[in-house]
Amino acid sequence: MSLAVMEGTLFVENIDKEAAQFLRAYNREFDQFKTISLEALVPGADGMTYMDRLADPETV
Repeated sequence: MSLAVMEGTLFVENIDKEAAQFLRAYNREFDQFKTISLEALVPGADGMTYMDRLADPETV
């Protein structure tokens, strides 16, 4: 958004109206992390769930 303001394609007065558009574009390109359940199995961890890992951080 800072670059868009400096390039003149986004006016400071319109940031509140156009912020959602920039956020959607960012999420489409870079959002690799999705919400998952803490009861989901950790890949390659022999049946361990994410909750198990939180309960005992030593079991990595």
